[in-house]
Amino acid sequence: MRHLAVVMMVVGLAVAAPVQEAAAQAAQSQIVVLNTQRLMSDSAAGRSLSQQLGAIQQQVVSELANEERAIREEEARLQQAAAGLTRDQLLSNGTLTSQMAANDRRLQALQQRAAASERDLQYTELVALRDFNAQLGPIVDEVMASRGALFVLNSGAIVRSSASGVDITDAVIARLDQRLSNLTVTRQTAPAQ
Repeated sequence: MRHLAVVMMVVGLAVAAPVQEAAAQAAQSQIVVLNTQRLMSDSAAGRSLSQQLGAIQQQVVSELANEERAIREEEARLQQAAAGLTRDQLLSNGTLTSQMAANDRRLQALQQRAAASERDLQYTELVALRDFNAQLGPIVDEVMASRGALFVLNSGAIVRSSASGVDITDAVIARLDQRLSNLTVTRQTAPAQ
């Protein structure tokens, strides 16, 4: 019976040692959180990125609006020229029907350019965020290392936490602002689908 007790104690120590080691390691590892929305709105680089993307979007909208206005004006002129004409008279007027068809083609081309511009804007944002994240990654790694953290979570994914001092957002923003106050965002053309 004594041997069984000694064997149980040895087995208990053998099992307890790895469990205690894992518990100690888990206590040393830390999970930190980062508020990515604040990172974009409160950092100089995030604000710069947002402003530049907004300016590119406004430029695209302006370009398309000017073309649309010209098409709508031509459409109104053509409708006025066709006013009072019967269908047969309109069809027999080759100049007017060809102008209407050309204006319809311009409108279709504009709609295609608008769809392409939307894809280009989305791709531009994707590239800009990729570049931003490439600059951000090493900074987050440094802050994590200084805190002894092994994991970083987006604070938006956390439902509830009673832990304090795990938010690294302010530290990341401070380091990001020291190193990168401005990112250059270049209008991109989306790859062909």
